[in-house]
Amino acid sequence: MAQPTQAILSYLGGAYSTLTTVDVIDILFIAVFVYSLITWLQKKTSRSIFMAVVPLTCLFATAQMLHMNMTTRLLEMGLTALAVALVVIFQEDFRRMFESLASWSLWLRDRQVAPKQRMIDVLVECFSVFGTNKTGALVVVKGLQSLEPHTRGGVPVFGNISAPLLFSIFDHHSPGHDGGVTIVNNRIERLGVHLPLSRNLSAVGRMGTRHTAALGLAERCDALVLVASEETGQISLAYQGKLDTIDSPETLRIRLNAYVSVVAAGHARLPEHWVRGLHKNWVRKTVSFGLALGLWMINAKPADLLQQTVDVAVIYRNLPDNWEARAPFPEKIRVTLAGTEGNLSHVDASKLTASLDLSTVHEGVQQMAIRADTISTPERVTVKRVEPREVTVQAFLTRVVQVPVQISWSSGGVRTPTSNAMEVRPKTVAVRIRKFAEPPPYVETERVDIADVKAGIQVRLKAPRQTQLVDPKAPVSVLPALIAPVTKPSIPADVPTTDS
Repeated sequence: MAQPTQAILSYLGGAYSTLTTVDVIDILFIAVFVYSLITWLQKKTSRSIFMAVVPLTCLFATAQMLHMNMTTRLLEMGLTALAVALVVIFQEDFRRMFESLASWSLWLRDRQVAPKQRMIDVLVECFSVFGTNKTGALVVVKGLQSLEPHTRGGVPVFGNISAPLLFSIFDHHSPGHDGGVTIVNNRIERLGVHLPLSRNLSAVGRMGTRHTAALGLAERCDALVLVASEETGQISLAYQGKLDTIDSPETLRIRLNAYVSVVAAGHARLPEHWVRGLHKNWVRKTVSFGLALGLWMINAKPADLLQQTVDVAVIYRNLPDNWEARAPFPEKIRVTLAGTEGNLSHVDASKLTASLDLSTVHEGVQQMAIRADTISTPERVTVKRVEPREVTVQAFLTRVVQVPVQISWSSGGVRTPTSNAMEVRPKTVAVRIRKFAEPPPYVETERVDIADVKAGIQVRLKAPRQTQLVDPKAPVSVLPALIAPVTKPSIPADVPTTDS
């Protein structure tokens, strides 16, 4: 059991190592497509046949991960044959799906004038009469999507909409009363139009062909279709794949006004399953993403992982201000990296570091572990081994003291009257020493040549052994000492002089 699990994990690791941003976008795109397909197939009576493909796909993915070559080849041929069979079985469903996608394409959307209030008044008046007189009628009000891919035949009219015209068209003595009437840009465009029939017989129920045609067109585009039953006089409205019964003229007016507001806004509403999909159906979304990820894993080409050993410097971080730490022992460790050939080729060993967290350091010598997650490896390069896994760190608690500054002359320490006339400013500097150590007697400057000291120069300081300058960049000046001017003492007036 361990070997198949290890093989699957190795396959997944190799596939992940090749994952790119483009692959992530690819997976998300396929997930959206699968989600739409599952949502669409839920309304189809033959969806059970399609769902039988899922176990075969999962079996194929597992066989490929485990390198079961014979099973993989057999399933490849079987899935290819099954794909052809599904196209034949679902040919009508696929045709409708592509028609729906085409009708929602931006380049097939027509610009039209929003339906006017006069049209609503005429439709409400006419269908009230149709319902009372039990006159069969079928009227299509075009939305923003084209009707041409879904309707056939008909006689051009291009007349202004009016109640007398609609009454005459749907009079049972009229030759065109059996077909539908299309209204485009508030005008009657055609009569006697044939509409596609719906296969959702459960939604149609005992209603007639007009209702089946109205629902069929409403499933394919954003048109609104009004139907009057010749047998019962019942008024129905088909829109967005649903067929609703209208119980009163007021209800019909409300529905028509709502449709007018949608078209007048300049866009058609998205199908309801898309709207629900924004905040619901999380199980379906999860399944869709899992299937998309599985399809990517099947087609992914896992790369063989290579290993490379490099020397990595150990650095400190989070050392408290009042602490001092010596360089670790050893200062570099051996790290074995794993990744694809392309990823390892971008590794710059000189830029890799292993950082030690010294925020909880204590006094004296201590062993600290090197964790893999503290090594700054590039993306998709993992740490397989660290040698040694521990380094020795020596830390000391410190204190700050003021130490005198002494000039270091290039003459080898021989004092001359000229050098004695020089002084350093500031005379003391802050030095950090270990808490229990004795402070140094002085801090020397860098070598100074007396010939260079005229009006004054700035020099650097050299920290004594086992000490640190608190501010190594603080300016230190060597300049001539200020000599107070000599003044003659004043003689009191009552003291006699030698001249007297």
